Amino acid sequence: MVKLLLIREKQRFLLIMQCMILIKRVLENSGNIKMQYHVQDGNAASSQGKSDPKNVAAVEEVINKLSVSQNEVNNNGKIHLPKTMTASNGVPVTVRWTTSNPSFLAVTGKINKQFLGGGNKSVVLKAVAKAGNDSREKSFNVTIPVETTREMLERAARNIYVPETGKNLPSSVRVDIGKGTIDVPIVWMSGGNRVQNATGAKGLTAILNYKGTEYRKTVLISCGN
Repeated sequence: MVKLLLIREKQRFLLIMQCMILIKRVLENSGNIKMQYHVQDGNAASSQGKSDPKNVAAVEEVINKLSVSQNEVNNNGKIHLPKTMTASNGVPVTVRWTTSNPSFLAVTGKINKQFLGGGNKSVVLKAVAKAGNDSREKSFNVTIPVETTREMLERAARNIYVPETGKNLPSSVRVDIGKGTIDVPIVWMSGGNRVQNATGAKGLTAILNYKGTEYRKTVLISCGN
């Protein structure tokens, strides 16, 4: 009986030892896995943040070339804001633009001037040039001017409606300005003569005039007699 008990105790002791050895191995393997994971993750982060001298030179070159001309803003409805440029060393550089007031100057370069009678608006454009992990930024202070009288007339001309019949040509066109709306008078010309309808005419010119400033728009139509 005593011998049987000793055998059972020995078997239980061996089983406990085997379990302890197994647990130790599991813990050791777990530690190795975690250590390997962290080392790999650290190498990846290091690789992602590495700077490249060629990229640095390319970004520096591109950011120095970027410019926004106030004169172009004053005289155009849109300016060119490049999205990509290639530096002289062959490295492509992306350019991301942001604007403090997209209602007046969008990242597409489109300019929306205040209506005649409004006021100037200040806008800050920011460009971020990037190649690989290297980037630089540059800001431009731009003033969006009030539209000129000619620009207002050009905008008004886009509102002109010519009936398909060519009859009863409009004598004026309404347009928004800074302090409401105005009706701009229209004089219609065809073949050098002033006309009130376009019956039989193949070409019309609308002449808009506001306080001595004139704008002409040619309207091509094909009306029956």
